[in-house]
Amino acid sequence: MITDRRNVILLVTVVIAIGIVVTTLATIGSGLGFDAGEGRRIVVIDREWDGSITARYVKVNDLKPNSSLPFLDPFGKTMQEFYKVANPNPALLARMLQSKDVDGYEYYMLIRLPEMYGGGKDDDISSYRAYSKVGINMLQKCLVGYRDDESKQWIEDPCSGDIYRVWDGLAIHGYSAFSSANGSPNALARLRLGVDADGYIVAFKSDNSITGDGVPGYGRIISGKDVIENSKAMLDASMRYFISIDTQMLDGYIPTRVGNAIMEVDRYG
Repeated sequence: MITDRRNVILLVTVVIAIGIVVTTLATIGSGLGFDAGEGRRIVVIDREWDGSITARYVKVNDLKPNSSLPFLDPFGKTMQEFYKVANPNPALLARMLQSKDVDGYEYYMLIRLPEMYGGGKDDDISSYRAYSKVGINMLQKCLVGYRDDESKQWIEDPCSGDIYRVWDGLAIHGYSAFSSANGSPNALARLRLGVDADGYIVAFKSDNSITGDGVPGYGRIISGKDVIENSKAMLDASMRYFISIDTQMLDGYIPTRVGNAIMEVDRYG
């Protein structure tokens, strides 16, 4: 009995010790930009006019409303190499990008919404969106970009002219919007976002499902019901720009852009 009791005590001690080690490693990993829960820190990329590249982790209040910066999928090939390093510093990623070509399908854009859509809320991850930079136009594949002009504030494909709504990445103009009527993907692929314990923005691994987070270059499907619900949420966020809006008017219609005293709507479906 004495031997058994000692064995039990030894086993409990080992389990506790393992728990302490695991907890310590998890804390260290989070501090270095590894997994925060199931997410990984986003490293945004700045390319200067002279060709130089800088990279940095980003906190919720670092980007101003109505702005965007590119980043690489934290779970993609290039970032997997980055995270293999013992101390993954963003400066290392900048050096990597200077010397290697990265597949365009790894690129995403982090967008802080315009203030009219709730982008002015401090310390609130709902102010942000993350979309694949590869458009869903089936005729040609180009890298899309966010247009922060006051009269636009949408995502645009420079090759085809296709336009996507910044609120949810929905294609609202051009071939991509037209082709989605037959049940094809109608929105850009996305990454879900969160914030780690140190206040840095993290992205969660894509489920690579066209009815979920989507597939870069192919897109994702937003159901008709969700399009309408997203549209109403978009209007609710910008309600202060209007005296009154009857959201029932949205039955069968979607707002493409809301600004000042203007609401543009298109027939959906």
